[in-house]
Amino acid sequence: MSTALDLLDGLIDRLGKTLQDFPLQVAGTVPTKFNIFRHKVPERSNNRVKVKGTKETQDDVFPFCVVKIDTFSKEENISNQDTAVNIYIGVKNEGYEGQGYDDVLSCIQHIWNDLNENPIIAKFFKMKYQIDCALNDDDGETHPFYYGVMRLSFESQSMQYIGGY
Repeated sequence: MSTALDLLDGLIDRLGKTLQDFPLQVAGTVPTKFNIFRHKVPERSNNRVKVKGTKETQDDVFPFCVVKIDTFSKEENISNQDTAVNIYIGVKNEGYEGQGYDDVLSCIQHIWNDLNENPIIAKFFKMKYQIDCALNDDDGETHPFYYGVMRLSFESQSMQYIGGY
């Protein structure tokens, strides 16, 4: 049987492939590869990303997706497991005409389209509908950084207790 960590690993792998060539709306720049992080944006953990949010490392972090398990539950012994996952999206865009929001919305739609085409993750977890998405609405505080989130639910078989040892 698979676990929530297997779903996390499968979704990170899938997002890496899905967003491999995703173009951001920054005019005159070369497309930047999305960083896919598990649980959170890393802080002082290695040479690639030194300190979260400092000016010197912003280019190392953005654009990014953070994949984080939100909740998982099982209603009874013989039922399937439901796992909710949040995908946090962050992009950097210096434009003042809403281009950062366009980047986030395009990224959400790109992931959405990929999951609609193939709703199975890691050969075991089936996406359930409803998909919820939201944008950060406080652009005055975060410009040139823009954020969004997707909340996805997956269903999978889980181990069942049959008694004894």
